[in-house]
Amino acid sequence: MRPTSQPMHSMKIRDLQLQVRLGCSAEERSVPQEVRVSIDFRFFDEPKGALSDDLKNTICYARVCEALRHQVEGREYRLVEKLAADFYGVVKLLVEGRAEVSLTVHKVRPPIEGLLGGVQYRIGDFA
Repeated sequence: MRPTSQPMHSMKIRDLQLQVRLGCSAEERSVPQEVRVSIDFRFFDEPKGALSDDLKNTICYARVCEALRHQVEGREYRLVEKLAADFYGVVKLLVEGRAEVSLTVHKVRPPIEGLLGGVQYRIGDFA
């Protein structure tokens, strides 16, 4: 457990909007759907960037977003669970052991009558 005198360092990426071919049927996957990705990072130690003000000393959130965009280019997914698991794997590689990761994928408008809030799936090192 972290001593109370040491501050916790975290960063959040909220609602990265992606267009993904996602769905159980080929018909549903034929048209990209809006998916939003949110990621929480809990740093194990104070990121060096907090002192140096140098991007190379922290997790570059632009790089994370670009990697997730690249992950879905030219791909199709049947399940939001698989999409989230693949995203989690990509992000874990990018953090290089510097932080815990919790990731949420939100399928904004699944084609289910009356389902107004979409579907969210969460995967990660903490809840």
